[in-house]
Amino acid sequence: MIELVFLVVPLILGFFIGNAIEKKHYASIRLREQRLSNIHMFTTKTLSVVDESQEYACVLVEGHVVIAIDAFKKLSSALSSFFGGRVKAYESIIDRARREATLRMKEKADTLNADKIMNVRIITSTVGQQQGEKGTGAAEAIAYGTALVKLK
Repeated sequence: MIELVFLVVPLILGFFIGNAIEKKHYASIRLREQRLSNIHMFTTKTLSVVDESQEYACVLVEGHVVIAIDAFKKLSSALSSFFGGRVKAYESIIDRARREATLRMKEKADTLNADKIMNVRIITSTVGQQQGEKGTGAAEAIAYGTALVKLK
């Protein structure tokens, strides 16, 4: 009976606390995305929208984040892996990580007064899990690009 409590309590806590943290994080992401919407990102190495009469300094900007998966989502993803199909638990983790890394990159560009970031790349990976081993289960996202800072 006591073993059941040690199993169920972390799952219930993971569900409620994990959902609250995720909702709070998405609210923060939406607010910051709206505030930084004036900084445009491009995946190309060259831009046709740049004013050629203006001089720019090119500065590397990056943002990275690691987001862990809660106990409930870990169980949910294990069941999805067992039965097959979409692993919705990981989709929201990856979405939050990519958006947060992008926002952190934009915030660094904003401190430089840059309004454009070109050659943007986003890399995602897992952290804390190796094949065949149990781990914490976390997603890492790194966003980087070249911020164009107007000179004069």
